[in-house]
Amino acid sequence: MVTKTAFLSYNHKKAGQSLLPDILEEMKTMPDLIAEYPAIDSLETCLKAALEFATKNRRAILHIYNSVNRDIFEQYLWKVCQHVVSAYAGAIFADKPVREEDRELMICFYRQECFGMVMGWMNRGMKDGIREDISRLCELRRGMVDEMIRRSLDGK
Repeated sequence: MVTKTAFLSYNHKKAGQSLLPDILEEMKTMPDLIAEYPAIDSLETCLKAALEFATKNRRAILHIYNSVNRDIFEQYLWKVCQHVVSAYAGAIFADKPVREEDRELMICFYRQECFGMVMGWMNRGMKDGIREDISRLCELRRGMVDEMIRRSLDGK
């Protein structure tokens, strides 16, 4: 015998899977985001660009985030974070001969930080106040990127 809860759960999952193509269509704004942020010159802009992607696609993202298809959202977010961090890195490393392994390590770190901040915000239900938190965090961390670059150039 199938319980009412199991039946409703099954139907909810099935409905979510049938809506997935529509939701993914809504999320195809990544090219728009890339066009809006072709160059990113600060960590704050970098993080806010990833947040903007999530905010513009709030309904679709919350639906996927809370579904069995969460991995799809995570893949899209990872690509967004890769783009914004790579654009940021292009700006900050443009005229500096940073060692390639240091450059890759810093890009990896900031991509993961960007991804983690958005995922944490999602986990809290996309509550307001994240932009202020990012601004404050960037204020507290001001100068850290320059220090990492300096250390790379010094060979330490």
